[in-house]
Amino acid sequence: MVGRARSARTWSHGVMMTSAALMLLMSMPGRAQTPPPSGGQPTTTVVKSLPIAAREVVGMDGATSDMLKATGDGLSAYRGQTITSVAVDVIGWRWRGPFDLNNSPVGQPLTGSLVRQAMTEIRRTGRAAEIRATASPAVGGVKLLLSVVPRRVAADVRVSGGVLDTATTLRAVELARNTELTERKLTKIVAGIQRLYARQGYGQALVSIVTRNTDNPLRVLVELTISAGEARTISRRTFYIETVHKPQVGKLKDAYAVKQGARVDEDALDEADNDMVTVLREHGFLDARVSHHVRHEREGSFLYVQLDSGQQYSFAFSGNRLFSAEALKKALGLDSIERADATELLGKLRTLYRHHGRHDVRVDFERRDFPRKGKVSLRFHVVEGTALHIIGRQFPCFPPGGAAGLTRADLNREIDAVLEEQLPKSSLFGSIEESTIDGIFETQERGSRAPTPNFAPARTFTAKAYARALAHLKSLLNARGY
Repeated sequence: MVGRARSARTWSHGVMMTSAALMLLMSMPGRAQTPPPSGGQPTTTVVKSLPIAAREVVGMDGATSDMLKATGDGLSAYRGQTITSVAVDVIGWRWRGPFDLNNSPVGQPLTGSLVRQAMTEIRRTGRAAEIRATASPAVGGVKLLLSVVPRRVAADVRVSGGVLDTATTLRAVELARNTELTERKLTKIVAGIQRLYARQGYGQALVSIVTRNTDNPLRVLVELTISAGEARTISRRTFYIETVHKPQVGKLKDAYAVKQGARVDEDALDEADNDMVTVLREHGFLDARVSHHVRHEREGSFLYVQLDSGQQYSFAFSGNRLFSAEALKKALGLDSIERADATELLGKLRTLYRHHGRHDVRVDFERRDFPRKGKVSLRFHVVEGTALHIIGRQFPCFPPGGAAGLTRADLNREIDAVLEEQLPKSSLFGSIEESTIDGIFETQERGSRAPTPNFAPARTFTAKAYARALAHLKSLLNARGY
């Protein structure tokens, strides 16, 4: 719809407004239509656009006989006036074949339904993508002009030349067999391919498009010729790094994937930016942003990479016995968060503990900023609480015994299976306590180590896991006819 509005503005450019006029827009379906049998003498001629004073744009189904009344006094003034002449203006230079009306409305009073009939007759030829009807005053009545945007359908598409993948190229411009074509669409295809090649480093690519007739007057062969030209390569890389972080970030900049001498591929550069953000976040720069700019000059193409690292965060944990500090840091998902938001980080730690049955967990947070060093210290104190264990399950609405496979013991086993799947658990043979190993091989004093977690999903309660277990039981009972 946006494209049509733009087209309407194009046609009205440079036209002097004289008095009120009537305008209809009909959008054609994408498939070819069978032309009606010809008969009688042509009643229309091809002329240039007439001055337009006002317009209405509606779909075919909306072009009723009442549409004049709804457009206001300016357009409704034409209602009932005699149509003295009808002309068809074919827009553009391609496919300018005649559009003749077998049922000319000349001599009849102007109504919405009459205009729609004329437009429908042209539409049924299958050769019009859009039709606009305008009316303007004439001696003895009103002149009716039908402006037609011709269309064809791609019978096949052939591409010669080029260096990029053909399927990718055609997808980028939405061109394939049976694509509806107009002159505006063909122009967009050429411009779209040039933009695609420019993003891949071929800024001087040339693209031409030719349509050839086939034995079907509605279908054409589309031939694309692409000359990629010489690829632009990166002559020099320059990194911009915040002064306070130059020692740390300067060591990481070599991780930027696009090197000197590489092709100026915007997709590869965008990916390199994203990968560099991940690298910076892994080293504590949680607010990192990376962007690039390429400047093309006579001497070559110069890449400028902006590494906005932001502050460097460090993390400390206390009170944690169930999980190690490394496990808690991993739970924070530092490589994927958008910014170091205290509420979000605290929520992730609480969720981790609650998924392991510690529903009364408390997590406190302390932040200390060191602006001169560009660093932030985040300290989390955890009060792990007591694990909520399930000591038994009751089925008050379920009769004792039960059918084979549906006893209370069977249902308990079904619930246990879901919990084993949903909740974290230890490995098959259990985990070895690291503190025990330390005691065997070490004698010197050392700090306390968080014990190895060894969870029993069947005895642990989380609302989410039990909701899934109950849904599973419902499906099981429904399958058995309950």
